[in-house]
Amino acid sequence: MRTAVITAAGQVETREIPVPDIGDSEVLVRIAACGICTMEANLYAGRMTVYPAAAGHEISGWVERIGAKAAALEDMPAVGSLVALDGLPRCGACRSCRRGQTAICVALQGHKREDGAITMGAGLAEYIALPASRVWSVGDADPAVAAMGEPLACVVHSLRRGGFRAGDRVTVIGAATWAISTSPSPRSSRPVASR
Repeated sequence: MRTAVITAAGQVETREIPVPDIGDSEVLVRIAACGICTMEANLYAGRMTVYPAAAGHEISGWVERIGAKAAALEDMPAVGSLVALDGLPRCGACRSCRRGQTAICVALQGHKREDGAITMGAGLAEYIALPASRVWSVGDADPAVAAMGEPLACVVHSLRRGGFRAGDRVTVIGAATWAISTSPSPRSSRPVASR
């Protein structure tokens, strides 16, 4: 399969690597869309220097294959289902993770692949294998919109932590994905769903 790897500031190369194998608790997804976030922009610009990086953590795609244990899960999306993915692993052991603040995990957000690239999402590729716990069905959503599940989840988490309620007046500064996603959220009269 083809995968994009940021090898240095201002440098991206396309590599051919094998389609990932999956374990019993994993899902293989054929990638439909992958957003470009501040992390990828910082890697490309040289402000974040973790190279070579297989980046891209705002991901959606179609389930291709499901491991045996994952298939037994009650809410596991079926083969062919469109899913949104959580592309960044958390260590689960650092102080932030133990306090439930996994978004600020201090560990390197990935592992080293056979080609030497650090998987910092690894969504800029044709396929990805992830634990079933990081895969969510999104019905018939547009794949580009489904890839924005990760930043939207961050916004929802921030609004919950801030204690905002429907009707609250807020000031949103910026025009990036977070700001655009945050702007209508406090006005919504519907409660934010949890899983």
